[in-house]
Amino acid sequence: MSSNVEVHMKHPEEVQKKIDALKEGGGDKLKVIADFDFTLTRFWWEEGERACSCYKVLEDCGMLDESYHDKAQELQRKFYPIEVCPDIAKEKKIEAMLEWVSQANKLLEDTGLREDMIPQIVKGAKVCLREKAKEVIDKLAECDVPLLVFSGGIANVLEEIFKKEGVVLQESAHIVSNRMVFGEDGTIASWTEPRFHAFNKDAETIKDEPFVKHESHRTNILLFGDSLGDVRMSTGLDVSTILTIGFLNDKVPERIDTYLDTYDVVILGDPSMSYHYDLLTDILN
Repeated sequence: MSSNVEVHMKHPEEVQKKIDALKEGGGDKLKVIADFDFTLTRFWWEEGERACSCYKVLEDCGMLDESYHDKAQELQRKFYPIEVCPDIAKEKKIEAMLEWVSQANKLLEDTGLREDMIPQIVKGAKVCLREKAKEVIDKLAECDVPLLVFSGGIANVLEEIFKKEGVVLQESAHIVSNRMVFGEDGTIASWTEPRFHAFNKDAETIKDEPFVKHESHRTNILLFGDSLGDVRMSTGLDVSTILTIGFLNDKVPERIDTYLDTYDVVILGDPSMSYHYDLLTDILN
């Protein structure tokens, strides 16, 4: 399976048991929860150059006030090391991430960003889906398996990225993320609540949503992420079997032990989603 992808597991026998249980349940019992930035999208753009997250699409676009770009990149330099550092306590990380999201959102409000600018910004951005990501999403739609995209990014931007990549989301797909609400003049009037970031994305916050209740019988879960906090995305759901698959995109030697303790399956580097697609096909067939 996916021989060009470097896959690691701490407990391969347990992983196989989970895969067997997922196959037994089939599509009728399954749902998929996926992070967006650097899980469905690539981490590297060109050799040595990072691809953009949803927020960084706007930060790097060059179409907004110059002071915005400088201040946004200053926030990135301040808070990203906190997000990825394995030695900082979770409580401190959550506090820092909320501060980052709040300050980043306020900066965007002050720029005068208009809704009609987003397609052009995304068109020129250094961001794209991983190879096979579209096939994963299409396969889920074809088999009527629900997909929950849970993101600490910006819903308006990620939806435009999907359009850019030719992805048409069906009714069985749901996006939960920070969303800009635009006023009559086309500029940002407010943001939806709660504010999501890497460490507070969990289903407990959306348990009263109609689609969550409608899908409550689907207790087998495939969870796709790339940060240590992403494994919490299923928290609050009834779960029979869950298989967690995490991309370790960067700083592999420093982080691999922690990732292997956190995810069932760890995929190194920045490859395609061929492992995910092959596994999903196996389960659904």
